[in-house]
Amino acid sequence: MANIYLTNSYLKDINTIVKDIREIKKKIAISLEENIFYPGGGGQPADKGIIKLKSILEIPTLRVLNLNDKVFLSLPTSEQISIGDPIHAEIDWNRRYAYMQCHTAAHVVMGVLKREVQNYSPIGINISETGDIVTAKFNGSWRRQMEDAKSFIERANEIIGRDINITIDTYKDISAAVNKYNEIYRGPREFSGEVRIITINGWDANPCGGTHVKHTGEIGYLRLVNFGIQEIAFSLIRDEK
Repeated sequence: MANIYLTNSYLKDINTIVKDIREIKKKIAISLEENIFYPGGGGQPADKGIIKLKSILEIPTLRVLNLNDKVFLSLPTSEQISIGDPIHAEIDWNRRYAYMQCHTAAHVVMGVLKREVQNYSPIGINISETGDIVTAKFNGSWRRQMEDAKSFIERANEIIGRDINITIDTYKDISAAVNKYNEIYRGPREFSGEVRIITINGWDANPCGGTHVKHTGEIGYLRLVNFGIQEIAFSLIRDEK
């Protein structure tokens, strides 16, 4: 299986074939030879979408699952599906793009926290199902005042406004990425095998398996929602800059 979302997050649909079929919780689940559906992980919800079987029947995906590094689409159908059948797959693009904006925004904000929070280390992020609120969780010491939390988001908005390029690269091991990105690297320094790095040019480099936009200017405007000892929550206001 080729997981195309890893290299092209903007691909909305694809013609491919059924590679494998399983029964999962009494539902048909298929994997595709070429897959564009993100199965969720790292705080980002899974994609939704439809498949078109025999060029006519449209079937919505119930769930997108990752089973032993293979993505399966759980389907609400009793239609006969066979390995090798041609399939047209389409993701719910509005949902996906909202998550791309959110996930990239989280990397920008985490870059701010890395610079402003003493002894910073990331815990993770959570993107709401609605694709408009993100919570960034972290360890470290800061004053935990409203004015500081607001300043973090203001700094993130300034970075977003620069419309910085975002690149995706794979390295044979984590040390190669750590050595290349040095001060802007953010993330674990021990990792087994190849690692996918999302880089916001000159600002942040972090291992990540999620989907992202190509430029920070695509994100929109961020607004502080709430904050706690170890988290900052913000919303995406997409019609403002």
